Amino acid sequence: MKYLYLFLFASFTSFAQTGIGISSQEVNAGAILQLESTTKAFVPPRMSDAQMLAIASPLIGSLVYNLTYDSLYMYTNTGWKNVSITVNASVVLNKSYATGNDAVTNSDNNYVKFPLVSADIQTNTPAVFEVTSNGTVKVKESGIFLVSAGFSISNLPAGNIKYIIGIYRGETLIGYLSRGVTALTATDEWGTSGTSVITATANDLISFRYVINNGGVPLDAIFFNIGMTKIK
Repeated sequence: MKYLYLFLFASFTSFAQTGIGISSQEVNAGAILQLESTTKAFVPPRMSDAQMLAIASPLIGSLVYNLTYDSLYMYTNTGWKNVSITVNASVVLNKSYATGNDAVTNSDNNYVKFPLVSADIQTNTPAVFEVTSNGTVKVKESGIFLVSAGFSISNLPAGNIKYIIGIYRGETLIGYLSRGVTALTATDEWGTSGTSVITATANDLISFRYVINNGGVPLDAIFFNIGMTKIK
């Protein structure tokens, strides 16, 4: 640290013209700070995710090494971003069922959360998504998300049965992935799915819920699945 203090003091008088450099080379005219070394690394502040998120009013462009996710983060106009992610962040949950499971519970016109929890994760980017409870995903970064969900039933009765897959932000319904009325002529396998695009901000809880109007009589699920991908 002594050498840094001495260098900064010595270079202060020329700062307005050249900037600050720690180097045996001449400071580039376009640099305000230039570090050069072939034997040492630049180390930004290192802290946990909770400590990073607790930084009061960070400047856009701030850098932190997040020890929780072992990644470099930059603060942008939409919040902290993991600059180590080179593919779209995503989370996928899926669960298949044996026969006779009664997993599709229902009461008419009542939204039920998908019965998918963290144990059903197939793939996840934990820096961006956290599965917190049945059918519920916490978004850790603001952005635009492609969302999808589906479920199928092995023993849906004949007749006209209303069905919905809805997306909630908190306790507010924000859209439908699928909605309609069945028209089976006999008990049979049946399923529905859909996709949509939503916006979300950091710490939003996005939940996937279904309606199946079967008079409260449970049905056998074949599978349930959820997918979310951050596209911007």
